[in-house]
Amino acid sequence: GAVVIDTPPWLEGREIEIRKVGTEWRGVHTAVRARLIPTGTQFAAVFGSLAEGRYDLRVRGGLDECAVLSLEVRSALVTYSPWP
Repeated sequence: GAVVIDTPPWLEGREIEIRKVGTEWRGVHTAVRARLIPTGTQFAAVFGSLAEGRYDLRVRGGLDECAVLSLEVRSALVTYSPWP
């Protein structure tokens, strides 16, 4: 599966970190980037090739080291979610 997280523009350049629920944070992360779409600009973090399961996400190196988003990834599907 894969995950696309829509983020606010102020997160551009920051890293979003992901882990399977119940595991250690291992530094798996991706940058929030501006992506041009037909209606303008979308800011997003994209995680490809994830195993099926429940995941936690957080801003890497942020002041709050707790997960701020949890979601379910299904095999062969793309999960879309807004950043809280």
